[in-house]
Amino acid sequence: MTTNPITQVVNLLKNNWNAGNARDITPSITEVIKEKRVPLDTGHPCLIVIYSTSTYKEEYIDFRRDYSRRFYPLQVDIRYAVPTNMTFDAGLLDFYAVFDEVRRILQTNRKTPGAEFTHIYFGGPNDLSNKSTRLLRFVISVELREIVATPSQWD
Repeated sequence: MTTNPITQVVNLLKNNWNAGNARDITPSITEVIKEKRVPLDTGHPCLIVIYSTSTYKEEYIDFRRDYSRRFYPLQVDIRYAVPTNMTFDAGLLDFYAVFDEVRRILQTNRKTPGAEFTHIYFGGPNDLSNKSTRLLRFVISVELREIVATPSQWD
């Protein structure tokens, strides 16, 4: 894979985002590659952070089929801070609209999302919301799989 898989998912979300499906909300989409802290001073109430859960690439070689698979596990973290001038129920509707748009983009591009990788596997969301501080948060597990042809052992 020539491009960073985190950058691939960021570009996938930025290029396919439809604000009409997300109640006219365009979130700030950022990536965390090396630093551990997430920039929260973006000025947006909605923030999507994509980060890797591991720094290694697992490679599986199957000599019967002559290909190798590489797995890139990622996390898509959707955060929405409900503004104080908005009711909590209206903020919840905005948050679910943003979550549905992220899920739509990932599921429609799961088979052939780009030239760099071949499949996206979409896991269920984990709810990490803290309603007492009006912070809504879902973390989605995403795994990119790359299938690379290897030379045959019979050639």
